[in-house]
Amino acid sequence: MLLVQAIGHIGADAIVQVADGREFVSFRIAHTQRFKNADGQVTEHTQWIDCIMNGRPAVTPYLVKGQQVYVSGAANLRVYDSAKDHCKKAGLQVRCIAVELLGSPRTNDTQKPNETDAPPF
Repeated sequence: MLLVQAIGHIGADAIVQVADGREFVSFRIAHTQRFKNADGQVTEHTQWIDCIMNGRPAVTPYLVKGQQVYVSGAANLRVYDSAKDHCKKAGLQVRCIAVELLGSPRTNDTQKPNETDAPPF
């Protein structure tokens, strides 16, 4: 068994599904790696990881888009046909043993504190 640990942001709210009479939760996380290329420009590369958890764990309602999470579990390479361009693709799937919420969910609101707001102390 290949164990994987990853930190990333959830791409869409978790979905509770049933297959063969068994309930499971599925969600995807994105991990973005930033680095400088040979030209010195900052480049980003995002990898998506499909995550599956058996049952309906208590953390399910908190697995929402933008939430940063830590996942660990058994990794599988999944090969599938792309619906868009009808060619074979591969992706990483993790059957999660542990999921931890990190920080608070990202929002589209980029509110900055007003300069007139007094510090809380």
